[in-house]
Amino acid sequence: MTSSGPSPIPDKKCFFVSRIGADASAERLNSDFVLNNILKPELEPLGYEVIRADLDPDPHMTKAILTHLMLDDLVVADITGGNPNVAYETAVRHATGKPCILFLQRGERPPFDLSVIKYLPYDKNFDSVMNVREQLKLRISFIRDNPSHCDSDIATLFGIQFLKLGQP
Repeated sequence: MTSSGPSPIPDKKCFFVSRIGADASAERLNSDFVLNNILKPELEPLGYEVIRADLDPDPHMTKAILTHLMLDDLVVADITGGNPNVAYETAVRHATGKPCILFLQRGERPPFDLSVIKYLPYDKNFDSVMNVREQLKLRISFIRDNPSHCDSDIATLFGIQFLKLGQP
């Protein structure tokens, strides 16, 4: 499942939040699957650099994660497995009011607080991958066409609209 033609030089960043686990663990294999079969093939041709915490060269992991969560153009969070780190990082992103797209492996239930937010369900088969990639493309188009839309209850409640740290 590769894209055709060269990808444009990335001008946007997408931070991928997921369970990572140890090398060759079920968590790592699942995260690698989503990263390499769904996110990169769909987002790189749209000009996104897709980054996951363990692949970021910054040696200060916590600082790097928080910086990505606060500043990147897009965050995709795979909430599969109910990982507390993923929940925390998703909440941090929601507090910014910036776009955050949720993924969840079929057969799992989302945590209660996230159950009211539309997520993209996926399986590890070809049809599911192609379907979720199409749904992801539609979400990206919606985000592009509706830049002031905020689907975060946290940001809406506190009146935070798209933190623009470091911007006039």
